[in-house]
Amino acid sequence: MKRRSLNISLGILFILILIYFIYKIIGGNNTVDYIASIISVSLLSLFILVFIAILIKNKKISSVFLIANIMLIIFISFNLLYDIGIIQLPKQATVKDFSNQTITEALKWAEKNEITLNITYENSDTVEPYNIIRQDIIPGILTKKIKEINIVVSDGPDYEKTVTIPSMIGWSIEEVIIFVEENHLNNIVVDFVTSVNEKDSIISQNSSGNMKRNDYLYLTASIGEEMPTESISMINLKNKSTFYASVWLKRNGIKYELKFDYSDKVLKDHVINQNILQEKMVNPVSDIVTLTISKGKQIVVPNLLNMTIEEITQWVINNRLKITFNDQYHESIALGNIVSINYQKGDILEEGTFIIIVVSKGKLMMPKFNTALEFKEWAEKYNIPYQENYQFDKDFEQGKIIKITPKIGDVIKEGDTINIYISHGAPVTVPNFVGKSKTVITNECRNLDISCNFIYGSYTDNIAKDIATNQSKNP
Repeated sequence: MKRRSLNISLGILFILILIYFIYKIIGGNNTVDYIASIISVSLLSLFILVFIAILIKNKKISSVFLIANIMLIIFISFNLLYDIGIIQLPKQATVKDFSNQTITEALKWAEKNEITLNITYENSDTVEPYNIIRQDIIPGILTKKIKEINIVVSDGPDYEKTVTIPSMIGWSIEEVIIFVEENHLNNIVVDFVTSVNEKDSIISQNSSGNMKRNDYLYLTASIGEEMPTESISMINLKNKSTFYASVWLKRNGIKYELKFDYSDKVLKDHVINQNILQEKMVNPVSDIVTLTISKGKQIVVPNLLNMTIEEITQWVINNRLKITFNDQYHESIALGNIVSINYQKGDILEEGTFIIIVVSKGKLMMPKFNTALEFKEWAEKYNIPYQENYQFDKDFEQGKIIKITPKIGDVIKEGDTINIYISHGAPVTVPNFVGKSKTVITNECRNLDISCNFIYGSYTDNIAKDIATNQSKNP
């Protein structure tokens, strides 16, 4: 009976390990630890095959073998079901990878995990404005091990950055446009003049070499030997940059004028509207194209105090503003609620303005500190007055905290001064130095880690030189 039960369980075990091995080979090829996973399942499969072979050849069957086989079946079944996703177990929270995500996503995660999020801004040519460039905590670290995380958010291209401008003479206008976009030049003008040179080719340039992106760059290009006179089909210039739109109009000899207006949808310095629509014929001699250029959003501050932090952050991103958070203890405002904002309802802002939000950390309650340095950093960060007191204590090593008042968990009110008591180490018993030589006393003081100073008195007939006759601290 035991042999039959064992044979059935061995058959089940063999089928399971075969399924598990195939699943790991085929289903796990997209995992980052694929090689380690293949090695692990191969070793496990080899062990089980050897185990099955030994039990098949062994004529003596005990209950231990049967139990071991059942345990292996349970083990492989659990791992297979867990890997497939049928069994799901709770996982400890870990730090996410916020690269190229919005500030809103990071704030949601930080609020959920009760972690302080510190935001700084940095220029970037590759990451979209208001998306996250990097973070100081490696993704995958357990959240319970950290209290705050610093993220760097893209502020878009740095227009003060120095770039190398080559000689563009002979370039086509398409090559110039590509170069301007790739290098984020934002103060370039191209005019077209009649010339025997090839149409749309650059014929002169005011400057080259090292320049800032926002330095003035002036190019002239050939419009051909004669100015265009034939009508041309208008293209859609909406949402195009002012530079691109003006170049297209100039290269076709079309006169134009610019108007400026606020827009909630079109980026600053991009075309909102055009008076001659797409595919309509425009005559270079008689027609004038009017372009309406965006000044960006007219940003009127709403009542931010009635909004959640998540809503404020989304409003900031939508309006291309910047946001930073500070925290502050507050006796009456609950943890996580807004204490103050640096702008009021109705204020008019420009794009790029910093919104500073102070968030409540709740009532100030005395936390636990492991070191005096940790306490001092906390007190100085939140401008909490404190008094350092040093005393000897045999139960605490030198530099360790003996006690802090108020006690851990007590509420600290505004104006309260915290007293921290720091150990000088165990008290030292001062020996009797009278009658001892200066050399002996110096060695004893050094061994006891105490400071000893010597003062020479008057001459004596009965006491040798460098022998102590008195001491300020009695033994």
